[in-house]
Amino acid sequence: MPLGPRTSEYLSREEKAIGRAMGIRFYPIVVERAEGARVWDPDGREYLDFSSQWAVTNLGHGHGRVLEAVRRQLERLVFSSHTTFPNTVAIELAERLAELAPGGFRKKVWFGLTGSDANEFVYKVMPVYSG
Repeated sequence: MPLGPRTSEYLSREEKAIGRAMGIRFYPIVVERAEGARVWDPDGREYLDFSSQWAVTNLGHGHGRVLEAVRRQLERLVFSSHTTFPNTVAIELAERLAELAPGGFRKKVWFGLTGSDANEFVYKVMPVYSG
C-alpha cells in the first residue's frame, strides 16, 4: 500500500530531525493517535499495534482505568526524587511488591528506570548476596 502524503512528509521530516540510532523500522508507519490496540497515521489509516509490548502500552493505548489512575496520581504528586525526599507512593508500592513476592525472607525493592538499570543493579548486588 503506498504511503499517504502526510505520512510521507513526516517520514521525510523525521529523517532530517532524528538520528537513525533512535529507531528499528519494520514498516514505514508514523503514528498520530492511538486507542486500544489500534494506531492511526497522519492520513487517517488504521493499523493494529503489534509493538505495544515494547514499553508502557501493554494494556493498550488509552485504557480507561490506566488513564484514571494516572490522572489521580498527577493530581496528588507529579514527581518527587526518592533520593531527595522519600514519597508515600513509592513506599506504598515497595511494600505491596514485597508482599506479593514469594518467600518468607526480608525483602526490599529497588526502583530503576530501564531494563539496563535492572541488569546493572544485579551485577552490583550479586557479590553482596553470593559471598
